[in-house]
Amino acid sequence: MADPAQTFTAVGRALYGDDFVAPLASRLGVERNTVGKWAGGKSRVPPGVWLELAALIQDRERNLPALRGHALSFAEMDQVVINRMELNLNRVPLGDLEFFKKLDHAFNQWVAENFDKGTRLIFEPERYIIALPRPLDGGTKQALKDKILQLARTVRQG
Repeated sequence: MADPAQTFTAVGRALYGDDFVAPLASRLGVERNTVGKWAGGKSRVPPGVWLELAALIQDRERNLPALRGHALSFAEMDQVVINRMELNLNRVPLGDLEFFKKLDHAFNQWVAENFDKGTRLIFEPERYIIALPRPLDGGTKQALKDKILQLARTVRQG
C-alpha cells in the first residue's frame, strides 16, 4: 500500500471504523475537511501527522491483545492455546499474518465439514487461539490442536 492517501484511509478505518473522518479529525486537532482532503489524495499528509498516526497504532497494538483476552473470557467460550514453543517446534512462522490467513482458511473449511459452527482460529503474534463455542474435554482439545498443526504443515508445504 504505497499510495499515501490509501494508507491514510486504511489507518483511519483501522483506528475508527468506516466513519473515521470526524473522530480522527478530532484526535488530530484538525478540521474534518482536512482529513477528507488527506484521505482523498487532494492534500499531502504532513510528516507530524504520520508520526501521530504511528503512535495511535502503537497504542492500539499495546492495548488490544489484553482487551481481546477479556472479551473472550466474557463470551464464556472455551479455548485452546497453541503457544510459541509448540508453533516453533512445528515450524509455524510466528507473526506471519499472510501464513495465518491461509491456515485460517484451511481451518474454516475443515470446521465447516467436521466441527461446531462458531469455532474460530484467532491470530496473535506469539500464539494461536482456537475459540470454542462450548466447553470440550481435554482429548478433544488436543485433537483440535493437532489438527491445526497438521493443517499448518500442509499450508507450509504449499
